[in-house]
Amino acid sequence: MSGLKFSSPVKFEIEKFDGRINFGLWQVQVKDVLIQSGLHKALKGKSSPASNSGSGKASISDEDWEELDDRAASAIRLCLAKNVLANVGKIPTAKELWEKLEKLYQTKSISNRLYLKE
Repeated sequence: MSGLKFSSPVKFEIEKFDGRINFGLWQVQVKDVLIQSGLHKALKGKSSPASNSGSGKASISDEDWEELDDRAASAIRLCLAKNVLANVGKIPTAKELWEKLEKLYQTKSISNRLYLKE
């Protein structure tokens, strides 16, 4: 690992998401943990080399990206209860995992909210 530094000096306690607690609040807490751990960039997915060429930003090596993404996906999965993990456990990237959880649990209408409260 060349230029990436990961640290998590503070221990965070987040209730595991089981499909019944408020997804939006859980999502904010998990994203904050990812930010504090330096893993939040994985939620955006890996940008293509062409999109980085004119931006002046140093690009991340494929090996470093894979480790960042694996660590982020792992951190998210560790915050999921077994019943939720069973539905998303095989999703390979942090971005895809995050988007799938949003698709499954983010309430977009009053009917979804009523259904999820039952």
